[in-house]
Amino acid sequence: MTLVDLFAGLGGFSLAGSWAGMKTVAFCETDPYCRALLARHWPGVPIHGDIRTFGACAADYETCECCGEEPWCAEHEMHWGECECIGCMGEELQNVGVVTAGFPCQDASVAGAGRSDGCGISGRRTGLFHEALRVCELVRPRWVIFENVPALRRRGLGTVLEGLAALRYDAEWACLTASAVGAPIRRERLWIVARAVQEPERTGLERHVGSILARAVEGGQDAHTTGPGWRDPAPRVCRAADGVPQRVDRLKALGNAIVPQVAYRILRAIAETEAQAGRRGRARQAPERGE
Repeated sequence: MTLVDLFAGLGGFSLAGSWAGMKTVAFCETDPYCRALLARHWPGVPIHGDIRTFGACAADYETCECCGEEPWCAEHEMHWGECECIGCMGEELQNVGVVTAGFPCQDASVAGAGRSDGCGISGRRTGLFHEALRVCELVRPRWVIFENVPALRRRGLGTVLEGLAALRYDAEWACLTASAVGAPIRRERLWIVARAVQEPERTGLERHVGSILARAVEGGQDAHTTGPGWRDPAPRVCRAADGVPQRVDRLKALGNAIVPQVAYRILRAIAETEAQAGRRGRARQAPERGE
């Protein structure tokens, strides 16, 4: 399965996706420090900037007159990977498995602007959710995963669910903690998982989506649940550390990051669900014995 990682940050969703056997085909991230890390760990994967312009046009692309190979956006005079229109992103974005988005939480969080004005999903930053929804409408993934603070339940969850339903996605949601998968911190977050449905009636797979979240922190321990380990940002010695390179940027990025061990449980369950659906589909198409 392929994955498009919006508000990618350090790439937590993509790391979890790689553990679950998924391939990231596009990022969207504005922070320069995070973009450098994404380019280092996922070389060759396009990193798009402002989500408000991601896939905003439908320009056709053609063969570049200079190199004769790379797709070229004539409207914007850019190579593929530089231009952010859907038509220039290649065939891999025509059948995307999952779109993930840990969209900004500042306007919904009780620790941020949401504490004073309560603007929630209508705020300038948390309101970028609507852009993530627009990308989902353009890309049409089979699955969507959103992550945000628990306070979003009171400050915008209804809007999120209405937006997904309008695009014909059936959604389930739950609050999960990082401590439930071995982290030394609680870090409770709201996780929303939605699956595209073709028919209005429930097929059984949608009910399984609910169980994905219900059992995301259950079952046996595995290598991606507890380790390679949860480390302190500074060594436990009597003297102070000389300093971690780019400490401020790193702490900011970590503070905004998702916990990949939690995302891995969800993505693994999605991969298992897709595999089950594929097996059922092949069984229906198989000719009966004796034909």
